[in-house]
Amino acid sequence: MLRSVAVSHSLPARKGFPGSSWSATQSQRQPGADAGFLPDHRPVGPLSAGPDVILPYPGPDSGMEITSWYHNGTMGTEPKLYQGAKCDLQPSRRRAPWWMKAGIQLVLAHIPFGERINHQLQIWNGFHRHLPPQARNNIDHLCSISRACSRFGTNLEGARVLEVGTGWTPTLPVGMYLLGAEVHTFDHVAHVRGEMLDALFKVYESEIPRISAECGKDIALLESRLARLRQAEIRRSIREWLLPFNIHYYAPGDATQSGLKADSLDLYFSVAVLEHVPEDVVGKILREAYRTLKAGALTYHHIGLFDHYTSVDPAITQVNFLKFRDSTWHVIGQNRVQFHNRLRKSEFLKMFREAGFEILECAFEVDKRSLEALPALRLNQRYRSFDPKDLAASVATICARKPF
Repeated sequence: MLRSVAVSHSLPARKGFPGSSWSATQSQRQPGADAGFLPDHRPVGPLSAGPDVILPYPGPDSGMEITSWYHNGTMGTEPKLYQGAKCDLQPSRRRAPWWMKAGIQLVLAHIPFGERINHQLQIWNGFHRHLPPQARNNIDHLCSISRACSRFGTNLEGARVLEVGTGWTPTLPVGMYLLGAEVHTFDHVAHVRGEMLDALFKVYESEIPRISAECGKDIALLESRLARLRQAEIRRSIREWLLPFNIHYYAPGDATQSGLKADSLDLYFSVAVLEHVPEDVVGKILREAYRTLKAGALTYHHIGLFDHYTSVDPAITQVNFLKFRDSTWHVIGQNRVQFHNRLRKSEFLKMFREAGFEILECAFEVDKRSLEALPALRLNQRYRSFDPKDLAASVATICARKPF
């Protein structure tokens, strides 16, 4: 039975929206967050089961409320998906008109070595300073994935798993190794750099007790596996360094044609990836997942549905990009450096079903500010028939199963 949970949140315009003049400190946990882009706030403590629950946000002067809708039952067994630690709001430096970032990315997408230049700009903008909180965000995802696997009978110890989109640091592949899995991770560009790994290991060292508690793993076992990683010589080739730990890094690699045997995987997952590839590629990824997964195995995907330019411009809402014609958005928001397909939650669910999957869970968050802005927004024609809550959904986490 499909279990669906929606969460809407409302904050004052000057605080708490992605890229606004306020952001969370590194000590904040953001379970289920898309590192670097999602709203910087989460409710503290587990949500109560019930058809309609309103919880005041405990942060300083936030004015935030969480409203939860439950379909086909109660909250179930995943309260920690929306659980976090109290945060301290501090000024953020990121603030600029969204079109300025779009223009820079458009130029970078059309010049030689544009992606390398973009990588260097990330470093100049403090990427290494932001690595610890972003790594913790992905460790939150690791724990959520582990809990989903536990609920549906998948043991990650000895499992064979595939990740789509390694990203800038191999946080999730390292986490899966710590949990005992053999990992195959694919990325279209080799973003991982050796100089990032020491900072990642330090984060994992501090997070071992939480991973042990949430994923049900012995602390001594996790510590010994992490020690093996830290003691290994970081070689010039990241791929060669990861291989002895059963982490297979394919970059550049094509997750739509993995080359893995059919019916050989126990888990196929991604975090903040499916929104960044063309619609036809999403379909190919899901079909490859179906081909490579064993009967009864899981696919788990966390998807950022919101306008990512809100990361720099607090003046726009998370649905701002839904107003552009397809041809216009293709130019400003679908290039080699920045790509967002603008697919909505309902469209993703349809694609999962068309690929043959049985939807087990769908948790999503509705941004209240965006919901309130929709009546005044001149939407692209293709979105005018959508349910407003579908349009205003900022993130979705979908867990599905290949039928037995």
